[in-house]
Amino acid sequence: MNELENLLHPISVAEFRAEYWARRPLYIRGAPEKFTTLPSVDELHAALRAADETAPGGQFQIGLLLGARETGMLSYQQPIAGADVTSAVAAGATICVHDLSTHLRDLARYADRVSAQLGFLGKSMMNAYLSGPDGRADTHFDARVAITLQLAGRKVWRYGRTPAVAWPPSNAQLLSDGQPFWSAPWVSEDDIGIPEFDPEAMDEVELAAGDVLVLPAGTWHGTKTGESSISLNLTLTARPFEMALASALKGLFAQDVAWRTGLPLLLDPTETEPPAAFRAYVLARLAQISSSAVVEQFWADARASLRTGSK
Repeated sequence: MNELENLLHPISVAEFRAEYWARRPLYIRGAPEKFTTLPSVDELHAALRAADETAPGGQFQIGLLLGARETGMLSYQQPIAGADVTSAVAAGATICVHDLSTHLRDLARYADRVSAQLGFLGKSMMNAYLSGPDGRADTHFDARVAITLQLAGRKVWRYGRTPAVAWPPSNAQLLSDGQPFWSAPWVSEDDIGIPEFDPEAMDEVELAAGDVLVLPAGTWHGTKTGESSISLNLTLTARPFEMALASALKGLFAQDVAWRTGLPLLLDPTETEPPAAFRAYVLARLAQISSSAVVEQFWADARASLRTGSK
């Protein structure tokens, strides 16, 4: 079995794509030996101890997760030194290690291979979560797919049965009064509304070593740890179509002077209707975009991306 097949076993990759991907969560009961090819718990701790000895700022970010019970308001992460992680976890804290794959190359290769085997064309990254007794994360959803690989200990997860918002533009939190709140300041309810949170539409499961939980982007979830817990978190962040389009167009029309010239001069910016030259320029570029050559460029970019990730 390849990495993705082992991760999803006994669910087939074809069934996952057809029945679960971006549609509903998937809980897979496993065994501790399921993740023996990944870095061990001891290797994870060694990487954290080494974090303070890397380049200024470290190769990855380590955050102490503070919830509403600590802040009295929104959850956020407070930077913490790698040397302080063990004592913080022992005291009951939850620590998030962002992009641990930048330090442990085996994790980076694993994330890239899973992404390529799935056929995913966005960004993959590996994080780690270490939680002490009574550690928790308040209810929120993420703007990306989150795949949890439980390495050790146990953690209780409550999660929505379907995404609240499909592929949201930002993370969101649930406030203490039950109202949802976009985490990113550039997103508001006027842009994209979040449906009212329904606590009855949540399932609960306790993850043990070897278990996997796949949450689609935009799925409400929260966690609580009875004992200590260590897990990896494989995130899959979609590449918005406009970014892929810009890349394809640059590769296709970089030699075309009309594209490098940019929009025509505005001779009279007070005009309410587009001038003839302005309209003609824009329509000519759009006509070029609709050609089959653009689709071929998209396809070439996609194949190149998957070939790179599968190495």
